[in-house]
Amino acid sequence: MAAAVLATGALRFKLAPDLRDDVSSWTVVVLLVILLAALIIGDPGRIDRESRWLRALTDVMISVITLVNAIAAFRLVLAIVNADPFTQNARVLLASGAAVWATNVIAFALWYWDLDRGGAAARARGSGPMPAFLFPEMVNEQHVEPGWYPTFVDYLHLSFSTAAEFSPTDVSAIKKWAKLVMMSESAIPRRGHPRGSASRQHPQVGTPPRPPRGACTGVACLRAKYSVLRRHKPTPRS
Repeated sequence: MAAAVLATGALRFKLAPDLRDDVSSWTVVVLLVILLAALIIGDPGRIDRESRWLRALTDVMISVITLVNAIAAFRLVLAIVNADPFTQNARVLLASGAAVWATNVIAFALWYWDLDRGGAAARARGSGPMPAFLFPEMVNEQHVEPGWYPTFVDYLHLSFSTAAEFSPTDVSAIKKWAKLVMMSESAIPRRGHPRGSASRQHPQVGTPPRPPRGACTGVACLRAKYSVLRRHKPTPRS
């Protein structure tokens, strides 16, 4: 989980300069490191300590990641619609879209990990409520160790599959909130597609191909073809 949180901070620097500024990016990274350090100090090693302030810090950290990435995604869409100069560079545009998409996958994975069965600590202690997600390991208990419970990697796989595939994943959502969250993630565009900027830069994209030079087009041409067919129409024999 800690590595995923740090990865979201690193992905900020993959965005185009127009979508961020160095001061705010470093502020977000420092804030995430502080929150993550507080969580590690409060519950070192295996996450199994149930505490309200630890849970509140976790929610704040995930909310920061989600809000900052949502702002970047909104600014990216506006830049594509307005055909900003940096959107004409395919490498910069694809890198920005990939950074937003990857951060979104991590953000939803963190939410799944934090909300399912009362959180990571409750799952580890076995004191949480009924699960919101049904993992294959819960059905095929003979293939896992006794006392198995999902960890962050399982929720990361769930989030990635939901974002990358149009079909349901191997994990079933049981509770309504889980279904709604998965629907929200699936509804988010898969990638930053430069379709808007490409249509402005290349007006010929999406238009019918031009006929070759010397080709016969128009109503007059159709009439000429029809007259030729009539002349060559075979006459019935008596």
